[in-house]
Order: sequence, then C-alpha cells, then structure tokens
Amino acid sequence: MENNVGLSGRKKAVALFKWSLRKNLPFSIAYWILLFLSFPMIEIFAMIVCGTQQNLGMESYIKDMKEVCEYLPAIFFVAFAIIFSIIMAIMSFSYMHNKRSVDLFGSYPISRRTLFFVRYFSTLVLCIVPMIIIGSVGAILGLSDVALIESFKVIGILTVTIIGNVSFIAMISLCCGTVADVLISYVVISAIYPICVLIGVLFPQSVIPGLAVSEIPSTILTFLSPAASFYTCKFGSGSGLGIAWWICLSVVLMAASFVLCKQRKAESAQNAFAFSIVEIIIKFFTCFATGFGVGYMCSFLGDDSCKAQYIWFVVGTVIAVMTANLLLHLVFHRGLSKFKSSLMECGVVFVCIMAFLLITTSGGLGYLQRVPDKEDVQKVNIVQGNTQSFVIDGKDVLASYTDDANIISDVCEVHKLITNSLDKHHGFLPIKSRYGGSDQESISIKYVLKNGKTISRKYDGYYIARNTKDIMKKMSDITSTKYYSQVKHPFYIIPYKYITDMQISKYVVNGDADEEEIYGDDYAVKAGQVTDEVDYLSKPENKELINSFVEALKKDVEANGMYIPKSYEKIWGISVTYRISSDDGYDAGGYAGGLIYIPEAYTNTMKILEDKGYLNDAYNFVSECETYTYNEKGKYLSGKKIYFTLPEGWDKNKEVQCVAVGDDETMLTEIDNTLTKCKKVSDTVWMYEIPDDDKYTQLYKEENDEDFVTKGVVFYQIGKKDMNISGLITLPEKHDGQQVTLGKQLKKEYENFFSNMYEYNWTKFNK
Repeated sequence: MENNVGLSGRKKAVALFKWSLRKNLPFSIAYWILLFLSFPMIEIFAMIVCGTQQNLGMESYIKDMKEVCEYLPAIFFVAFAIIFSIIMAIMSFSYMHNKRSVDLFGSYPISRRTLFFVRYFSTLVLCIVPMIIIGSVGAILGLSDVALIESFKVIGILTVTIIGNVSFIAMISLCCGTVADVLISYVVISAIYPICVLIGVLFPQSVIPGLAVSEIPSTILTFLSPAASFYTCKFGSGSGLGIAWWICLSVVLMAASFVLCKQRKAESAQNAFAFSIVEIIIKFFTCFATGFGVGYMCSFLGDDSCKAQYIWFVVGTVIAVMTANLLLHLVFHRGLSKFKSSLMECGVVFVCIMAFLLITTSGGLGYLQRVPDKEDVQKVNIVQGNTQSFVIDGKDVLASYTDDANIISDVCEVHKLITNSLDKHHGFLPIKSRYGGSDQESISIKYVLKNGKTISRKYDGYYIARNTKDIMKKMSDITSTKYYSQVKHPFYIIPYKYITDMQISKYVVNGDADEEEIYGDDYAVKAGQVTDEVDYLSKPENKELINSFVEALKKDVEANGMYIPKSYEKIWGISVTYRISSDDGYDAGGYAGGLIYIPEAYTNTMKILEDKGYLNDAYNFVSECETYTYNEKGKYLSGKKIYFTLPEGWDKNKEVQCVAVGDDETMLTEIDNTLTKCKKVSDTVWMYEIPDDDKYTQLYKEENDEDFVTKGVVFYQIGKKDMNISGLITLPEKHDGQQVTLGKQLKKEYENFFSNMYEYNWTKFNK
C-alpha cells in the first residue's frame, strides 16, 4: 500500500479491494468447494443413481427434483453460505479490535471510512458471487422449470440474508472493542430478541380473557436474528415483510456505519465498547427476557392467590434483572467498573417489565370490559365450539355475519354475561393462566361496527363454565336460528373448487354428552369416533371421484339438510379438506375441514359408495392387506397361463380377477391393479397369466426384503356389497396350461382368503 501513495482515492480503494480478495483466497477456494458439494454434486449423484437403476431413469430424477428443489439447497448449501458470511465478516472487521492491526491499517494512505467500506464490499463479493454461480449451476441441473424457479428464489432470498448478516456484524464490530464482544453480542441479540417477541405476543393472550389468538408473521421473530432470517423468509409467513425489512435494515445499518466509522477512536481496540448502543440493546433485551421469564415462573408459587402471584413476580423479576445485568457487565467490562450506571439500566428494565405486566393484567387498557353497544353494531358473527378461518382474496369466508337486530342483541347480552363473570383482584387479573373446559364450550365473537372498526373476542371453556346456565340459555336462542345452522359447516360456504382431499370412514357417534345440552359444533370430527378408515381420496389422482361426491353431497344436503347423528349411532362419514393451494399445509387461513355424516337419506352419496364398492366389507378388508409392490411401469408377465372354471354361485357376467400370493401372505399387487385382470375364454372359463416375480423382485426389492416367490393365486369377483373369493389356490410345480376347478366350499368368511376356502383340482386345459 505504501507504493500507492500517489494514486487517486478511487484507485487506492480498488487496490485495497483486490488485496483483500487475494488475502482471503484460500478461504474462498474452500467455500467454492463446499458450495459445490452441498448442491450441484448431490444432483450429479442423484443423476448417476437414477441413470443406472433400471426402474428409475431421468424421468424419475426430474420428478424427484421438482419435489425437493425447494428444500435441497436450503439444507447444506444455505447453511454453508450463512456460516461463511459470519466468519468472513468477523475476520474482515477484526482489524478494528487489535491495536497492532489498527496501527498498521491506520498507516495506509486511505481514510478510515474508505477502509471500512472496502472491507465490507470485499466480504459481500467473497460470500455472494460464489453462491450465485454455484447456485445457478444447481438450478440448471434440476432440469425443470420448477427447479429453476425455486432454486433462484433460494438464491435471491439468500443474497438478501447475506447482505443483512454482513451489515449486522459490521455495525456490531464498529461498536465493540474485541472480537469476543462481537461474537457474544451477535449470538445474544439473535437468541434473546425472538424470546422477547414471543413474551410480548403470548403472555397477553394467556392472561386477558377473550383476547383473540393472532398469529404474527414468523419473519418478525428474526428481525434481529440474521442467521435464521433466511428460513423464516423462505418457509415461514410474511416472506415479503421479512425481505423488505432486511433490505431496509441493511441500508440503515450502512448509513449508521458511514457516520460512526469516522468517529470510532483507535484507542477503542481491545477495550469494552467504542459505542454503547450495542451494550444497551443487549442488556435491555436480555434483562427483560430473563426478568420477565423468572418472574413469571415465580408467580406460580402464589398458586391461586392473585396478590401472592404479584409479590412473587416482583421478587423473581428483581433477582433475575440484577443477576443478568451483573453477569453481562462482568463479561463486557472485565470487572465492576462503572457498575453504578448499570443499576440505572436495571431500574429502567424493571419499570418496563412492570408497565407491560400491569397494562396486560389490568385488561389491556380497557380491552377486557369493552362490549359494544348493540346500536353501534352493523353486523355480528358468533361461533360456539371449534372455529376455523379460510381466507379468499383477503376475506375470511367462514366468518359469516348477520345484521339481524335480535341476534345482535343476544350476542351483546352473551358478551356482557361473560365479562361480568370474570374474576379480578383490585382491578387486576391473575398472572397465572386460567384454562379449563373443552374447546366445544368456547365462544368466538366478531363485531363489525357502523364506523368500520372490527372487534374480536374468543372465550375458552373456563370463562363459560363460570356462568354456564345463563350463557347457554342465551346461546340456545342464537344456535336455534336459521343463520347459525348455515354458518357452522364449511360445505355451505367455501367454493367446492378448494376441496383437495376426502377421507371416507365409518363412525360411531359419542354418547357421553347430554343431548339437550348445546355444545355448538355438532358436525365436528370430535363428535364421533372413527371405527374404520375406508379410503383416502386426493387431487389430482382422484379428481373425478371427488367431484362426483361433491355433486352428490350438494344434492343430498340441499334436499335433507346437514345431518346430525344420534348418540351411539353407527354411520358413514366423509371428512372434506379445503386448501387455498396444495402447498398450504395446515396454515391458518389457508386450510379448513369439515365432517359430513352420510345417513341412508343421502341417496345420491350412498349410491356412489355402493357403486365404488365402499359398502363391500370384504373388498375393504382384502384391499387393505399387505402387498409387495404397486406396479407403476407396466405389466411384467412370465408367459405362463392358468385357467379358472367358475364355480356354482359365481356370476357369469361379472369380471374375474386374480392376484398372486407369496409365502408370507403377501399379495404381489393391490387387488385393483392391472396385473389382476383375467381374460374371458368362455362363459365359465377365465385365463390368468402369471406375473414374472423375478422381474418384480429385481425392481422393487428393498434391503432385508425376501425375494417374492409366487406360492399361489386367489381368484375373485368384486360386487357392490360383497365378493366371490376362491381363497388360496396353491400352484402346482408345472402349472403352465393347467386349469383349476373348485369343488366343495370349506369356508365362507372373507377373512380366510389366504387359506383354502374351496376344495380344488388341477387338470390340463383343453381348448
């Protein structure tokens, strides 16, 4: 650098930038290698495996990549990039934390500000450029548009994350005097901040009765945790908010660094803090989290005495705040110097904790007792029992409102009955959470006022139980209305196009509750016990059948209403699931479900159940038995043919099917597989070609699996409500061209189909 004294400021910066890149070349090479191994190399291995496996091929590779492309780079590739950015950022700014390095870099013919930002941008280049190049190679190797798009999404979010991470560490490095302080500050802020956010969200919801549980975007939890921000931005809620936050925060941090890097004194190296802002933030968050957490746990020592809970809370908070502050002071200042100033910090934190506590336990600044005047209410929604939400175009369609004046008056009265029954101690709620009663007893209320404001409340079973008789009497007036009967089930409200899957099952309805008591959600799955899960249907595989059920249910519900079964009634049921998209999982607002009971009066739906064999107990039993494989590639046949003579009582006009059975009572395929089809030879004779079990063993054998060897066969006919089953027929050693004829029936129960159900005789087939 001394040889560059005559260069312009810009050229000096470029020279230092190049020197920084060369200096970190060994680390950069290791970084390139790790990135390549963690993403493209995995794809190359997958290609080789798929290419060498007979039953896979590149089609299978492309299909698998479409499914995992969102997650594959997010495991090791992202982790390596984030870890490397932390290491490089700390190394790049460590020159400020060593007096010798400060003197050395200070002798360079370049300003402090230029030096700082050259190091900053060289770190970004070292971290981001290899990630983008290797990530792009991995995206291309996905061999599909889906993989390309998802991989570049990962690259984009990761770029923002790395910039935020480096900016965060750069700012901390400016404020700290040692590398150890930088590490401690980074880890403590990243870990404690989410805890403080959770305290601020969860504690009021656990204490204030009626406070509707709200889900905050998960990205808020990582607003000061840069290393974890990628995962909340990519897989959590509020992705756009998280990305925008880190872009803006990076700009703010760099602006602050631009100002502070000029003011930082060289003497700050190897001392405590050059600027106290980071120390203050760490102490505040840490003392708040530990003080409130320990105080809250100590409040449980007060048991059911509200006064004792507050006393124990104060004792625990004071001890925790003082201890946490003392420990942090010892770490940052290497002793007790200037500890008196820390006592003032303890006082500020204690005041903040008590203010937060008292605002919450006093009812949230009037939130607790507020019941709107019925004259001010434009419309209302009330739900007793389980509640769901389903948001379409920003509107929760399950929140069905009514402007009926009588219902509005009754809802306000129910709300007043609940608030009047709440227990308080000199105007303050207990710190210890009150939970009790079932969710079936809970009541959710949403008002839309004439001024456009919305008020939401949800009271759990504990608060309902305190005044059950009066509340339930008033609720019975509401639940008996036509409005209420039509807002309870999603089938009435959510468009059918959002149905993604159905579960067809048998139920027996619970009989524990008094039938005269109203518990609101009469259609909930909890109201019945599943005795048999018969079939699961999902889109797009079963799209036509699901649509058929929807049309049938629509006709039956319109004609008969939503059926509410009696206690102990055995009945069919279809559990319907709605999702905004197939990727929404169980996210609030994107998922809903409802159970529809199917009585005999639902003739259209019962006809589909009958036509598809669901009412056939034998079919349901056999189809659930273990199979060796499900053939997805085609039919692999041995060329050996056997013939079957229809016995007396079997239907000559109905198709005959046959399944190969192994030694361990395992069927080769499912009973509806194409391999089970038989060919009709005459009115009474059907031909079946034996599958090539060697071929299937090669294709589908897994580790520790036995080779599949065909022991025998089972012939059968599937009816609407029953099955004709031959039982196990053992194959003779030379069975090609042989014909089997059944004799006397030995067993009738379909559960015995793996054993001999008929006497039988093998003879040579004559055309």
